[in-house]
Amino acid sequence: MEKRNTNWYIARRGELLAEQFLLSLQPDNVVANSPENSPFDFIAFFTKPDHTPFIIGVKVKATQQEIGGRYPFPANQAMQLLRSNIPVLVVVIDVKTNEVYFNWIKDAIPTEKQVGLSELRTCTLRLRKNSDEEMQTLRNEILADRILNAA
Repeated sequence: MEKRNTNWYIARRGELLAEQFLLSLQPDNVVANSPENSPFDFIAFFTKPDHTPFIIGVKVKATQQEIGGRYPFPANQAMQLLRSNIPVLVVVIDVKTNEVYFNWIKDAIPTEKQVGLSELRTCTLRLRKNSDEEMQTLRNEILADRILNAA
């Protein structure tokens, strides 16, 4: 979580709510990263039903603005995350309402727009609003091969 552009308490609240969100996915482990070491704020470890380990990177953004399913995101960060060798989940937290939005970075930016990211300063991410149904769908995506096959 980048703290230099966001008040520290907004960033910290976003981190805590994101960690709570990740823990509700029932991972084997969630590790917080410092932004100096990694493009990820968290790394989450899962075990699939066939005992295959599965790792995802998580990028967290916190805001006091209404999200509404779309979020402006730095294009250079999006390009970096899109090139990752592990699936990347972007989690955006509205710290005023505790609403959580998320999506896989590869799904958040339409394929046709991914090509021109290098020419942009910002892009818009399409996000899914957290709900019981979306959480189950996300958990199923993690435990199935859907994310690996989409990469």
